[in-house]
Amino acid sequence: MRLFEAAEFLREVLGYGWDTFDEIETGRNTIAKRTHLDDITFTAMWAEGRALSLEQAIAEALNAMSRAPTSSHLPAPGSAPFIK
Repeated sequence: MRLFEAAEFLREVLGYGWDTFDEIETGRNTIAKRTHLDDITFTAMWAEGRALSLEQAIAEALNAMSRAPTSSHLPAPGSAPFIK
């Protein structure tokens, strides 16, 4: 959540606009996070993200990526989760 707001803030500072894909994905992710957090926690996390420096945002993103599952942890195409 903090990284979404950090990214939005950096877009504003740097003068970058939103493309349709980014806007839709950010909206979906924000809605998903908001449904799992109370208003106070959501607002606090949003403010924390906005306050991150570029260096802090990069460090946090790299940390999150290092904890993300790799493709070796994902089911193979054609396996149960992908079969319709």
